[in-house]
Amino acid sequence: MVNHRDNWSLRPEGESDDVMADIYDQYDEYFTIRMHFLGTFEVSPLRVYKGGMIRCIDLVELDFFNMSDMDYIVVSCGYKLSTYVLYLHRISRVDIDNGLRPLQCDAHIIEFLQHANYWKFVDVFFDTSPLLSIARLCVTVPSKKVISEDDVEPAPKVGDDVEPAPKVGDDAEPAPKLGSMLMLRWIVDEAGNVD
Repeated sequence: MVNHRDNWSLRPEGESDDVMADIYDQYDEYFTIRMHFLGTFEVSPLRVYKGGMIRCIDLVELDFFNMSDMDYIVVSCGYKLSTYVLYLHRISRVDIDNGLRPLQCDAHIIEFLQHANYWKFVDVFFDTSPLLSIARLCVTVPSKKVISEDDVEPAPKVGDDVEPAPKVGDDAEPAPKLGSMLMLRWIVDEAGNVD
């Protein structure tokens, strides 16, 4: 029986994602894990991962990756499983303050793989700080404030001839949506408090 980890490739330091992006265009069952390890998270005023190293594991198969593979990666990065190690992944194109998600059980791995299937390059962070907790790192629910409001199409005025939307089950196409587009932005102060 072939071990699915035999296909994994530890990328040489300094190589870009370009070659792997071309491969993933043809073979969509693979993805890359960008490991951030031997560093720690700091919150001052924005969350950053300080110190440590970054290495990439390429050609990880979506269909076979599981929690024991994550443990295997942690050990290969120099951690001991007997030590408290927090595993987190970041949602692509979302900053560390709002994009961290836990990787502590199979349910988390399922969400992680859905993300990996779409983005193909995922950042995974390991931290051993006893002061950290998943709740502190992942459960930030800042408020939203309006930063821009633009009319998409003028709303109908009283007395305008506007066709009603079709009822459920009608074969007619739904009426176009009229109204405004609202853009929101998360607002959190330096201490992590909602503004």
